[in-house]
Amino acid sequence: MYGDAPALMISCTLVLTVTGLVWSCGLGEHGRLGHGNTADKWILTLIETGDILGTDIIFIAAGGLHSMALEATGTVRTWGFSESGQLGHNNLEDRLMPTAVTREAFNMHKVVSVAAGRVHSV
Repeated sequence: MYGDAPALMISCTLVLTVTGLVWSCGLGEHGRLGHGNTADKWILTLIETGDILGTDIIFIAAGGLHSMALEATGTVRTWGFSESGQLGHNNLEDRLMPTAVTREAFNMHKVVSVAAGRVHSV
């Protein structure tokens, strides 16, 4: 069962388990929960969209209306609101599910941490 693993990290609406699974709950506007839609989730729900399952997630960050997950490989996945470009996909399109940011966005460097603010990401 997915829910048996203890939490490793919590960031606002996100929970990362020790097994690398990401769960979310709360208001789903702009797709910030990562479930492929804008539906609200009133209980923690496993994020199973955007090829995030099966990846080794090691860090999470939640901003005002967007979220981020970092894989052990250095791949960054973002989703949610992107009106200010905070998702890092070189456009202003909202993402309803975790979507990998190209390595070129980081000048081919391996990312080791992420942080999310109200309308920005680092």
